[in-house]
Amino acid sequence: MTPLESLVAGMTIDQLARRANTTVERIVSSALGDTADAARQTRSPKPPSARPTPSTRPTPSTPSATDVPAREAKAPPKAKPKAKPKAKPSARTRGSITDAEVLAILGATSEPVSSEHVRALLGGSPAQIRAALHRLRDKKRVRVAGKKRGTRYAVR
Repeated sequence: MTPLESLVAGMTIDQLARRANTTVERIVSSALGDTADAARQTRSPKPPSARPTPSTRPTPSTPSATDVPAREAKAPPKAKPKAKPKAKPSARTRGSITDAEVLAILGATSEPVSSEHVRALLGGSPAQIRAALHRLRDKKRVRVAGKKRGTRYAVR
């Protein structure tokens, strides 16, 4: 059983869809072999343009002598949205990589692996993988060998 298979073996399709940022329908259509349909669905639709289309554009009217140009009131300037407070480093956010997931990957491999290998199997950002590996190292659950890009991780 590959590390990826061991990771997803305990997941429901809904959990897998949330982890992969997709829908259950896309996973099912991909699994059933309708890859063309799945590929079409994975493309994100382009947001509607802010420019009016020819059908919604107002038609210009010819000004008459009785028309008096009205002054348009200026809209008040929009308030800038307040910046969200940064999460505390110890706070767990939705979608973050759990220590159990990283341990499952490391436990399924027979030799030490790099953080890039773990990330390729789990997804997530390099910072999320690094944080999980450092937490496990601090708990003495993971053995670390090497430095910089040569760092390899294995279960103790």
